[in-house]
Amino acid sequence: MQMPSPIPTPHNHSRLYRAALSVCALLMMLGLTACPHHIEKMIDSVAPPKGYKPSYSTSEVSFGKLKDQTGKKSSGQSASQTSSQSKDSSGSQATNVAEESEGFNPDILTTFPYTTTASTQGMTSDSSIVPGMRIFKEQGLKLPTNKQGSGSVGDLPSNFPNAMNLDSLAANLPQTMSTSGINLDSLQSRIALDSTLLSGTLSQEEVVKRVQSLTKSFGKQVAGTQSPESMTKSSGTGKSTSKNTNKNTSKNKIPEAAEGVKAATEGIAEKLTEQGRDIAGDAMEQAFALAAVYRAKAEALVKERAARERAEAEAYKRIAEEEERAAKKLAAKPAIMPITVDVRSIRTERYPQEVELQVSVMDTAGRFITGLAPPYFQGKGNYRAYWRALTDSSLHTPDLNAARVRSFEVQEVREAAQDTHAIAFVLDHSPSMGNARALRLQEAVARTLGVVKRQDFISVVKFTKDIKIEVPLTNDTLAYRRGFLLDGLEGYGGGTAIYDGAMAGIEELKKAPPSATKIIVLFSDGGDNASKRNLRDVYQAAKQAGVRIYSISYGFFDDIDKMRDLATYTGGKLYQLYSAREFPFAFGDVYKSLKNYYRVRYKPTEAASKHVVQLRLAVPELVSVSTGTAEYDRSIFTPLDSIGSVQLVNIEFETGKATIQVASMEQVRDFAAYIKRFPKMVVEIRGHTDDKGADDLNQKLSEARAEAVRTALVQFGVQAAQLRTKGFGKAQPLVPNDSEENRRKNRRTEFAIVAK
Repeated sequence: MQMPSPIPTPHNHSRLYRAALSVCALLMMLGLTACPHHIEKMIDSVAPPKGYKPSYSTSEVSFGKLKDQTGKKSSGQSASQTSSQSKDSSGSQATNVAEESEGFNPDILTTFPYTTTASTQGMTSDSSIVPGMRIFKEQGLKLPTNKQGSGSVGDLPSNFPNAMNLDSLAANLPQTMSTSGINLDSLQSRIALDSTLLSGTLSQEEVVKRVQSLTKSFGKQVAGTQSPESMTKSSGTGKSTSKNTNKNTSKNKIPEAAEGVKAATEGIAEKLTEQGRDIAGDAMEQAFALAAVYRAKAEALVKERAARERAEAEAYKRIAEEEERAAKKLAAKPAIMPITVDVRSIRTERYPQEVELQVSVMDTAGRFITGLAPPYFQGKGNYRAYWRALTDSSLHTPDLNAARVRSFEVQEVREAAQDTHAIAFVLDHSPSMGNARALRLQEAVARTLGVVKRQDFISVVKFTKDIKIEVPLTNDTLAYRRGFLLDGLEGYGGGTAIYDGAMAGIEELKKAPPSATKIIVLFSDGGDNASKRNLRDVYQAAKQAGVRIYSISYGFFDDIDKMRDLATYTGGKLYQLYSAREFPFAFGDVYKSLKNYYRVRYKPTEAASKHVVQLRLAVPELVSVSTGTAEYDRSIFTPLDSIGSVQLVNIEFETGKATIQVASMEQVRDFAAYIKRFPKMVVEIRGHTDDKGADDLNQKLSEARAEAVRTALVQFGVQAAQLRTKGFGKAQPLVPNDSEENRRKNRRTEFAIVAK
């Protein structure tokens, strides 16, 4: 039996490519001037790997049409494959292959947990706090009373707090209490704001002691603030003594008046202390009752929420298992029409609130399949029965089952959506292109410009070692079609300044409307050898300007990884071309994929690490299951960040302290996992504060916080030699300290790469 010949890999063909160049050099040495023409033919003939087929096309086909085709095909193959015909939502006839897939139910997701709105009520019913009422009776406490004076658990204030923060109970304590003309609001506030008193951890005896201590200190404070004159005015004895003092100024009367004032003062102070104790007792009872009510309600709410989450998790698990069984049965059948799921772009601008995937679904002919999601859905039942599963695995969720996304939505976007794009074509015109290939490149771009929509903006940048902005950014159709020249390499010099060309494209895109989606289509056939800028400059500029880069690489060259990184870390895509005949299809595919795609949106699990996304599509009518895989990186740093790169990390500390909050420890752990992969990297941890407080205190606090982060990283396994710390106090604010929100932004921690 004859063995099939091995398929050449790109690495093997790079040898052929270099060999062709060597032959060209030899022919040139021999004086054969026909070499450039022949080398072009050689490259086009040997470069594409054997069996290589581009995965891009500018054509499309509807799902309804494919169902019709497969229905006819399956009916002609075997009588056993014949099934009843049913009309889809578009009215076309389709083969009901769902019946063949052994129990597949296209309505399986109509009861999906994400479709049921979870209860958002902050409080539970009265019946759920019976334990709290028992506590009141056991401890002999009063229930809080409403405005009508009736005591009831259900009479809690409408703004009763829903968060487990007992300090906020102070706002719900009675604001008016009988004081017999004496203002003791400060005592009530002091009791109400005592978080230890309201924490619920003290016994009733400890609470009484605490309140008595507050009352005693308050009584001394009140007595100390009363002047002898005010005391004499508020008592009869004081009044007569004052009159006698005013009428008779003899020395013998002065001691008697002083004794009278002293006695009056002590009597009033004693009354104040006694009255304050009574009021404090009432406030204590009310505060303790509120704390018990709230604690009981909170416990019941936690139990109810946990039970609901367990029920939803079990329901989700059953549905997921049923989906897996149905998908495996479907995948085990021979596919009538194999399909490909291609994640073209991942948008993470709104991470961690949302991640958006832009997905293409292709058939065997490379055509984009429409009609697989709303608002153009042409299938049967719930569209989510086709979009079977989405997983987003990261450092925290390496297991795919744990990484499975419960709630996500899919929407088909077509050119009719009228969204605006601003596209800069940045094109390599260095001598290595050759005049014939340069013309093919220009013809491919011109063909794409011919189908650009009126609302879109276009710019064209051509580069060698010099940069030429041939078409400044415009949405004038005639301007960019007439301004773009098909002139080959006429007038272009040597060198390849890829990064300078990309930077020029980014500057042009900054002129676009803010609402426009900004795209660079960067084409090159070789590595950079003439730029004044570097890869990091382009990445940072694209990131700040919100520009996605689609890299089109022709042939084989050493910097292909850099072209791939530019695409990956800006949310674009890399196209690897092996023949000039592919130019028009690749450029056309870039533009068509921007206008026609499936938009998948979901909320990911937050993790400062690399995320792997898998999206599975199962189409029972085509007896086909396909999975698309892509990655996005939310690590603190990326491979494009070099020495000098600074990243802000939102690490929260306790107010006025260098204690890291528990919720922020995950970010510290994520960064520890990242830096441990690069033992030569050295990072400086920089602490910053807002403008509140003295300069020296802020300086010390910023240093202490940076050191606290360093200590935590070492505890997570990072080598101490990889970490440095520095505090800047309030000296380097990001924004003016003119609001609490801005101050929060200025209270920050930064990581800076100082060695790599």
